[in-house]
Amino acid sequence: MLTIPDRFTAKVTRVRPLLRDRQLVVLDGKMLFEGGQAMVSRLKVGDEVRVARASSLFGNRFRIIGPGHRPFTAARIRCERLELTLDKQRKCKLIQSAP
Repeated sequence: MLTIPDRFTAKVTRVRPLLRDRQLVVLDGKMLFEGGQAMVSRLKVGDEVRVARASSLFGNRFRIIGPGHRPFTAARIRCERLELTLDKQRKCKLIQSAP
């Protein structure tokens, strides 16, 4: 299981836009997040981002702030889990293709 601190900085290693202004973001080649506001955040590979835990209920909601200083909320997809839906398995393949 991956231990993630409440606040950290990371490097964007992959970004994939989704429908309805959503995006998948891979950080440090090992953590996958799905969130909104893709047009506003304008993240690119190589960007340094600040990440803070936004929800302690289930611990998978994070606030991500990139170089544009426009925060967005994203949910971490726990790709390390054995039981994933087919949709999440497909999304987790983005980590494997990250440099």
